[in-house]
Amino acid sequence: MEMFPIVISLSAWADQLANKCTTFHAENQTLSEVINKKSTENKELFVLLRALVLFCLKHSYTFKAKHLPGVLNTKADAFSQLQGDNFKSLAKDMASKLTAVPHYLLPENWPL
Repeated sequence: MEMFPIVISLSAWADQLANKCTTFHAENQTLSEVINKKSTENKELFVLLRALVLFCLKHSYTFKAKHLPGVLNTKADAFSQLQGDNFKSLAKDMASKLTAVPHYLLPENWPL
């Protein structure tokens, strides 16, 4: 589910993202529309969308989404396909230190 990494990222980097605006580039056109409408009838996706909206309200953060096909979104495409070396070569600006995902944000702890 493409929405999960967005929510995890925002939660992990909340302090750095407060009072900012971001455009998410999603490979999935439907997900882009859901993010921009901030509404969906899909119950699982709605749980994540609600978390995203609540995060943004809490941290004065705004966002929008834009559809970007995987062939053009090379960093995300390499990362999602676990092509570590390719991702590192494309993401020269990537931090050298990994960000730990807090236990409460792990997929098994989400009420999906």
